[in-house]
Amino acid sequence: ELARVVFSAVGPEGVPTSEKVISDIAVVGARYTLEAQCSPLAEPLQLSYVVRAAGDEQRELTGGTFRCDGSFIANEGTIEADGPVEVSFIATDGVWQAYARIVPVDG
Repeated sequence: ELARVVFSAVGPEGVPTSEKVISDIAVVGARYTLEAQCSPLAEPLQLSYVVRAAGDEQRELTGGTFRCDGSFIANEGTIEADGPVEVSFIATDGVWQAYARIVPVDG
């Protein structure tokens, strides 16, 4: 696993929380899968995410949207960067819980 983000509308202190973890580094040209799942507060919606270079630069590398309806998604692609990356959700209005993680395709 390279990176993950976990969001909860009601965290330990009753306020929304988002926890990010960076576990490994990306390698240009390697294939990765973004795995994600989201549960809405009420009606299904679209949840946007962005993958950025970690650190001071915060350069956007890729991003997209997925349906927030409880379904698991897995999107495969490449990350055009060497080094640590982070994944974030852009807007979480209407989201109960969500997570996304980036994992290497081959292990």
